[in-house]
Amino acid sequence: MTMMAIAPELPKAYDVIRLLHSEGIKVASAHTKATSAQIRDAMETVGLDIVTHLCNGMRGIHHREIGALGQYLMEDHLMYELITDLNHVCKEMIQLCFKLQPYDKFCLISDSNYIAGLPTGRYMRYGREMIADEKGLILDLHGRICGSGKWVLYNMKQLVENVGVGLEEVVRMASGNPARFLGIDDQTGSIAEGKRADLAVISDDYQCKMTFVHGRCVYDQSAGRQVLNLEALKRRID
Repeated sequence: MTMMAIAPELPKAYDVIRLLHSEGIKVASAHTKATSAQIRDAMETVGLDIVTHLCNGMRGIHHREIGALGQYLMEDHLMYELITDLNHVCKEMIQLCFKLQPYDKFCLISDSNYIAGLPTGRYMRYGREMIADEKGLILDLHGRICGSGKWVLYNMKQLVENVGVGLEEVVRMASGNPARFLGIDDQTGSIAEGKRADLAVISDDYQCKMTFVHGRCVYDQSAGRQVLNLEALKRRID
């Protein structure tokens, strides 16, 4: 399955969305300045399938204009990407999202980039200087968020231990829901006879112990093999 992100208020965006849907391509509503009325019109006219990074990079909720975010959360036929490191979106906003839409509408994502997991410091990324801060954010020199230094397992931990979501629901948001959205849940996303056995074995503190792809072990922490992005580490500049 293929997916493309586009801001629906852009000129000719509807033509692009119609073409994508005619080719069986899912459409993500990307970071956008759209008003609630523009999002509502896009949903009614051409349809959208999922929201990119819910709450981030979009017009927020105001009591006189609910913005893109408010309209997204009122729609019945959308799914939502959500970054739950508690840096991109605060605990209370995440709880509000879950009160407005059921868990099975959310896909847990990380927004991590190749600096993720590296020590706090300054790095070069795509020819630009980036800062990995102590909270786990990747920032540009103006302090704008450009990604996360955390990963999905960390975000799962935040949901369970700080937001109060049950582990079973969190696992679905990280695996089953994305697979269902992508139309591959008959192959992967859960453990069942006939599926591909794409598995991650994690510890009680949300650390990856083993990873299997198509039933074959591709990572085993006990083997002592270190997983580290050496190329990114070389680009550290302080």
